[in-house]
Amino acid sequence: MALAQDAIDFADALGIDRFFIIGHDWGARAAYTIAALYPQRLFALAALSLAYQSGGVFKIPDFEQSRRFWYQWFQCIDEGAEAVRRDPVGLLASSGTPGARQDGLTKPRTLDSR
Repeated sequence: MALAQDAIDFADALGIDRFFIIGHDWGARAAYTIAALYPQRLFALAALSLAYQSGGVFKIPDFEQSRRFWYQWFQCIDEGAEAVRRDPVGLLASSGTPGARQDGLTKPRTLDSR
């Protein structure tokens, strides 16, 4: 819900009344939420990588699949959000995330690091 509201607030700040939206993964869920709550704001919607879940029902995945979603659950708790803010690169490198490397990682560029 928060990602969908952020997108609506962003469009409002830019003065955009209606728009096309493409969502991938988490963005697909946010796009579906926008379409459900603000259909009058959209011209069209495209979603990739996440099937529409009719009736808004989200089936809790089995343990193995839930374990793959660890970062989603982790970021929903205060301690998780703080860990991401404190050291996003270190957290990714130590997570076992495919493609993450312990060496050669650099801090991600943020708006503060211009």
